[in-house]
Amino acid sequence: AQTSKTTTILAGLSYRLAEQPCPALWVMPSEALARSFSETRWLPMVDDCPTLAKEKPENTDKIKILEQHFRKMSLWFVGSNSPANLSSRSVSLLMLDEVDKFSDGTNSKEAGALQLAEARVATYPNHLVVSTSTPTTADSIIWAEWQKGDMRFYFVPCPHCGHKQKLIWERVKWDEKAKLEDGVYDFTMVKNTAFYECEECTKPIGDGHKTMMLREGEWRPTNPKGEPGRRSYHLNGLYPPWVTFGSLAVKFLQDKHSGIIGLQDFVNRVLAEPWMEHNQERVEIVPGTYKMGRLS
Repeated sequence: AQTSKTTTILAGLSYRLAEQPCPALWVMPSEALARSFSETRWLPMVDDCPTLAKEKPENTDKIKILEQHFRKMSLWFVGSNSPANLSSRSVSLLMLDEVDKFSDGTNSKEAGALQLAEARVATYPNHLVVSTSTPTTADSIIWAEWQKGDMRFYFVPCPHCGHKQKLIWERVKWDEKAKLEDGVYDFTMVKNTAFYECEECTKPIGDGHKTMMLREGEWRPTNPKGEPGRRSYHLNGLYPPWVTFGSLAVKFLQDKHSGIIGLQDFVNRVLAEPWMEHNQERVEIVPGTYKMGRLS
């Protein structure tokens, strides 16, 4: 969660509007959310960018909240809870935001929102479908979609040895002295001493190294048997430079203390993985032997 997924789609849509106009459809979990997003994020961005603003037609009535007809491109915003709107348009660019919260069609005669939306691109041989979401449970839609593709992870170099690796939660460590009696933790010490341990040289990687690591990182596919032409990307909460390893360590310990619901939130929103029954054991972390003052 909060790794700029939606902002990335906005950038891509902006490019299409300015350089490669085509019919486009943006689907969100509900119509209310789609309306709010279009009104508060998309349209203000169009007005603030001269290149996009000049694509607006002279007849301003053509630009509504949910239906917008620019000079060379039409764009619709719809909610997954509106089967009629999902089924009534043919587009070349389809953007599906937070698909794990989409309507699944269980209580209607229609197919699920994802299937209805994807049928809209059938008449365009060079169509593009972009799906994003934070995973939820074992039957997560986005997780299944991700596994169909080439399953790319972002590999970043260790600032000490240069070894490129994907960041995983099991390698986040903190001072073992932070654990007090009866399972109680000194959260200040946890936050101040947490670091990432390189899988190759085992040296500590601090928050200050993240920016350099991200700039020199690369996406690597890990599923050679994925569907040809389908790229899929996974990014967890350890990567954003504005989030520290210490704050994540504290969240993990607090969520773990609050029980299954807390752990599920950590697995979903921070690790970007679906919640499985075995997760309570998998996210058990052993504190490291790091001492304050070792980071370079």
